[in-house]
Amino acid sequence: MKKIRLYIVLIPVSVLLLLVEIVLLTLLLRAKTSPIKSPEPLTFSHSINLKNLQTFTKIAEKNRIPLTVIDKALLKSIYNGSSMEDGKVITLATFSEFVNSKIHFMDSIKSLGFQVVPLTGPNRRLLQHGYHVSIPLHHLFIRWGHALHLVVIYEREMNYWWFGGTTLNTSLKNQLFKLGLHLNWELDETALEKFEIYPVQIFNTRLHIPKNIPSFLNQMQTSRFIECNFTQAEMFHRVHGRDESAEALEFKSDAWRLLAKAKSLLDMLNIAFWLSSGTCLGYYRQCDIIRHSRDVDLGIWIKDYDSRLISTFSSHGLPLKHQFGRINDSFELSFQFGDVNEQDYVWNGGTQARTGKKFKYIFPRFSLCWTEFLELKLRIPCQTESYILANYGPLWMTPIKTWDWKKSPSNVHENGQWPEEEWPLVIRQFQITNSKRKLKENFFN
Repeated sequence: MKKIRLYIVLIPVSVLLLLVEIVLLTLLLRAKTSPIKSPEPLTFSHSINLKNLQTFTKIAEKNRIPLTVIDKALLKSIYNGSSMEDGKVITLATFSEFVNSKIHFMDSIKSLGFQVVPLTGPNRRLLQHGYHVSIPLHHLFIRWGHALHLVVIYEREMNYWWFGGTTLNTSLKNQLFKLGLHLNWELDETALEKFEIYPVQIFNTRLHIPKNIPSFLNQMQTSRFIECNFTQAEMFHRVHGRDESAEALEFKSDAWRLLAKAKSLLDMLNIAFWLSSGTCLGYYRQCDIIRHSRDVDLGIWIKDYDSRLISTFSSHGLPLKHQFGRINDSFELSFQFGDVNEQDYVWNGGTQARTGKKFKYIFPRFSLCWTEFLELKLRIPCQTESYILANYGPLWMTPIKTWDWKKSPSNVHENGQWPEEEWPLVIRQFQITNSKRKLKENFFN
């Protein structure tokens, strides 16, 4: 009898607990799969931008134009679940194929009181072939003194996304001011690794956001892009000609293979690198390899040096040729690594094998930007011209075929000498058995 009473009590309790578990599991699954909702309360001045956003996105959805939020403040607000103070502008993005032919979309937007200000620029990829074609880069949709900024994203051949930069001239600033918008913009060209996006419901509006918001925001901080100056390159070639000999073309092909392999390996090791020395000069001056240089020059920061670099390169067909210096002093591995000083300059070092003399090359401090070179997405010093001037002086536009690395650079300084008893440790050269090897790589900094 007692057992029966116990069962009578336990069965309802067990059923109730099971129901609670089912409800909790359902809520958990919904939390994982439901779209992100806007943080509440979200502060917009008089809700103007919110109304503009809702109207704009509805028209875009009707015209099948997908919109992705790339506004930094709004993304941070979404990620943190916090409120956001309204600015005058909200930035969205879409792809070129969705916006370039949407005449009805533009007409619909204008009919609702938006003033449309297109910002165009040259298609720089066509400039190298002599074609001057303007393409849409940005659109400003202005209503009630607020704006939605639409960035037009283009897919590049190297499988990354790019959008153009722009600077507002005085005339355009005045035009915007009359529309109630005071902007002092200078937008950089930007190159982004493709990122995953997914739809969300924000402010009763369907939009897309980067799936990994922190990763996207981090990428945006280091995404500035500088296109090679094809106009300057064409001027250079008109004056100095092009070396189209079989030997020069073979060298360019070999240089591309070497650069592509080095990029693949350094990317695998997560080591940021940039075009340096003569390779950087060739890029900046003529958008090409200097075909009599016979080497490929790359730079990395010593703080990013990874001890796996030597073994990784060697196991992929790039054997170590030289090893000079120490990690924190004139370090060279067929290339040159130097040190980074907490002053107003950075430097890399070199060692003369015959005498043990050390040399230092001083550069103004610089940051890194993306570019496209030899059909590869690579980094360069953002302050490219000051970097080139430091190394090659004011006559950098004039080709020099005889170059002494110990005397010719404008920024070279003697930096002491290795004690002779240390030479076995700091001056090491390795035998390369492949006699067909024509290129060497120089890493430094």
